Amino acid sequence: MRRYRHSLWILLLLLVGSCSNDSPTAGGPRLVFVALGASDAVGVGASPLTAGYVFLIANDLGEDREVDLRNLGEIGAHSFDIIARQLASTIASSPGLITIWTGSNDIIGGDSPSSFAADLAQLLGDLQSQTDAEIFIGDLVDLTRIPRFIATPDPDVTSSRVAAFNAAIRAAASTHSARVVPLSSMPITPDLFAIDGFHPSNSGHRAIADLFLNEIRSVL
Repeated sequence: MRRYRHSLWILLLLLVGSCSNDSPTAGGPRLVFVALGASDAVGVGASPLTAGYVFLIANDLGEDREVDLRNLGEIGAHSFDIIARQLASTIASSPGLITIWTGSNDIIGGDSPSSFAADLAQLLGDLQSQTDAEIFIGDLVDLTRIPRFIATPDPDVTSSRVAAFNAAIRAAASTHSARVVPLSSMPITPDLFAIDGFHPSNSGHRAIADLFLNEIRSVL
């Protein structure tokens, strides 16, 4: 089930993945922005999909520079999927900015914190050594407190596993010069979630984008 992809989602991914904010701003530098991740990066939960956090980041940064967005997010992706299907394209793009948000699907799928940590070490290590990008990676909210898992608890979704995955994110980021975006600091309120109780709503995507932007703007 983890690797099932409905043809409609593939079509949507192709459509939104090709979107970019490519209107030049007079005098502004061109920024190649690559987003890695899963359905949240695609914009699932937002209406329209282009109200997703990745597109909001690109639009806001595009106010004073030309932003070339390459959204490689893939619905259902685990960390190992990002390595297999998003990493090479990222490196080939010669990005100046990379955002990553991964881990929730790994937790839900029963993946171990150690395998996730190994994936992150490979992912961030390759990005650090093979690009000149500023890299920002989001940590994870406590999934046990979101509507989907309050209504239907999952034995793989525990606060201790979320904490272990967040520790892996912090450790890999520290080792490979990435900056952690503290998404875990967001107050968890029902309005942040779409009707499925899992993906961010428009308000949730906006909150995620703002936290990424706070960190990005401190560097760029």
